[in-house]
Amino acid sequence: MKNTLAKRNRITRRNNLASTKSKQKDIAQTSFQLKDVEYYAASTNAWYNTSLEHDKGLLSLSSGGIGLLITLLTTIGITTFLILILYGLALISFLVCVVSILRIFNNNKKHLTDIIEETPEEDSSAKSLRRLDGIAFYSFCSGATLCVVIGIASGIISLNKKEDEMAKKNENQKSDV
Repeated sequence: MKNTLAKRNRITRRNNLASTKSKQKDIAQTSFQLKDVEYYAASTNAWYNTSLEHDKGLLSLSSGGIGLLITLLTTIGITTFLILILYGLALISFLVCVVSILRIFNNNKKHLTDIIEETPEEDSSAKSLRRLDGIAFYSFCSGATLCVVIGIASGIISLNKKEDEMAKKNENQKSDV
């Protein structure tokens, strides 16, 4: 009887040990899955915040570019037709960037709703957002480049005017002598 009882106790302990190991394995696997989900959520949140900050930066810089161009336009004025065209193109580029960013903010709301509701329109809204991102980035880059060109062209025109004034001044001094 003692042998049978001891045998039973060993079998019960073995079963309990196997059951405990199985439970520990299940807990470890569940813990790993939870960590994986948490990592995905943190990565997605970081990506979204980075994208949002990028868009906010482009919006701020484009709005500042529009303000700078209008200030330069009113203080310096238009000296040539080329400068007028450059100002117009730069203003249009920055304006396109601002409008694109505002549409991105609006479409983000729709895209997130599509993801949550798992609608088939998710792909089309993602494509639209990528297209708008490209438009915003390239229009900002072209506006910034045009601002640099305006600065260089204005500097060259100003230098040429000063050279002409100096030449006229020298001619007047020579004719007075």
